[in-house]
Amino acid sequence: MKHLHSTLLLCAAICLHSCITDEYDLRKDIEVALSFTPDGFELGGTNSADIPLNQVIKLDEDGQLTTDSLGNYLFYKKSHGMDTTTVCIGQGSLCNGTDDTFSFTIHDNPTLTLSPNRFDDDLVSVDFDLAASPSFSPDPQSESIRDLLYIKTSMAIDVDFYFEHLLGSTYSNGTYIDRIIYEVPYFYDLVDPSELHEEYVNVTEGHSHRIHIKGVDFTKQPDKASDYVHFDGATGTFTMSGEVRVKFHIQNVKAREFIQGKDAVAHVRVMAGTLGTTEVTGRFNKSEDVDVDDITFDNLPDFIRDEEVVIDIENPIIRLTLDNEVPATVSLNAIINNYRNGEVAHQLRVGDNYGTDRISFAGGRRSSVWISRQPVEIPDSVSSNVVIPNMMDLIRQMPESIGLQAKASTDSSEVVVLSLAQEYKAKPDYELVAPLIMGPDMRIVYKKDVTNLHDKLKHVDVDAIEFCAQVANNLPLDLRLQITPYEASGHVLSDIEIIVPEHLPAQSVTPMRCVLRNSSSERHISRLDRFSIKAYAESGEALKGQPLNKNQNLRMTDVNITLKTLNQ
Repeated sequence: MKHLHSTLLLCAAICLHSCITDEYDLRKDIEVALSFTPDGFELGGTNSADIPLNQVIKLDEDGQLTTDSLGNYLFYKKSHGMDTTTVCIGQGSLCNGTDDTFSFTIHDNPTLTLSPNRFDDDLVSVDFDLAASPSFSPDPQSESIRDLLYIKTSMAIDVDFYFEHLLGSTYSNGTYIDRIIYEVPYFYDLVDPSELHEEYVNVTEGHSHRIHIKGVDFTKQPDKASDYVHFDGATGTFTMSGEVRVKFHIQNVKAREFIQGKDAVAHVRVMAGTLGTTEVTGRFNKSEDVDVDDITFDNLPDFIRDEEVVIDIENPIIRLTLDNEVPATVSLNAIINNYRNGEVAHQLRVGDNYGTDRISFAGGRRSSVWISRQPVEIPDSVSSNVVIPNMMDLIRQMPESIGLQAKASTDSSEVVVLSLAQEYKAKPDYELVAPLIMGPDMRIVYKKDVTNLHDKLKHVDVDAIEFCAQVANNLPLDLRLQITPYEASGHVLSDIEIIVPEHLPAQSVTPMRCVLRNSSSERHISRLDRFSIKAYAESGEALKGQPLNKNQNLRMTDVNITLKTLNQ
């Protein structure tokens, strides 16, 4: 009887280890009370304690599978120390300064006109003008400028002149020109338009005048054929041409005395300063590679990495943030790779270039975009929710890592103001938040091996072991169990019949019967060395939308173990 008792407990322990974890070994609760039935020796009336998921799913403190404050499981991954991208648009000097000096004999100049005064034919008004055409030498600009609309600059145009043997209006302290009018190319935006006009200018010892330019406006229409401004986005250069004209008017001088001699000469110098700039207005098409380290998934439970696992989470969310100093909207297009065994297992393409919703970040500030599988309510601090319905395809099988090949590009349809020769910083950041709320195709696989059984069973004359219980499955997952027996050589023991329940429905109480028995008269159970146990936890259409929580549990009640010997 003592031998029979030890044999029974040994076989009971084998069966129990096949169904639950060591922490819930029912031997702790079994009352040693045997009864004899026509089927064999029976030990029954035993119940297990609750088996919560946090005892089955062991979490690493630093792993990406964790729980929230309510105990719900979730994947969480945050970036650490992502590199800042530096963007520089153009340069600060747009074209070099020019300096034109020329002289001409006034009486030979065809532009000189003498207008008789109607009151005194001997008194005339004299008008003459001159034109200088500065030859600008533009420097190459950034290839990222698509359309240049305005250049902010502090350029100046200086006009210096003096006359030899010219008699003008005579006042007590010298010779004056009554009025000087300046004309500059149409595309110059002036600081003070009144600088184009001077009255009563003393030219006894020459004269200097400065016109201050605050910008070059590419949108104005020319009023003279000689004026032209154009930006070539293909080469990043612009062309400027135009005349600086000076018109002199002297009134009420005697015509015969206007020119003392044929050698009356005007000396004029026109200097256009270097067209430097601090900022430009236009449309830009700047692209930069986004440098993001591979996202790795470390310290995850084994059952998440199994080849048979299907990850189907109802609505994972990727929270992208960009500290964007560039004053232009930035769009992101990316190819995201799922790596398993060092190879690309799956690829997801996101961004408007690939036909999904646009992923964009506002210019000149910090902004966030949430990418999700389904629409999600976003806080005021988040600019948009980009919905990508097939995003779960990327992690349908749990990756070892996720790699990102991305380009960030400015919105080339948007007119913005950018500083040239300035470095802008763009600092990316991300969070992956994926609560384990079931999608319809979720499948988790739990594996366990019960080993080293041959030495314990080789002297036991057992024909069958039967394990029966009521299983209360409080998980939002249907359960299936698969047990495969092996002998010491590693071959499957085909002469041992194993019966397990096909289906333990979610959130219900279901009878469970597990049987291990010889399929012939030989003692094949005695050759058993290892059980390979697979437990499949699966969702379905009726279960989707429910979270997996560490406090959800299994419980077995009315446990009965029956053992039948060969000679019974």
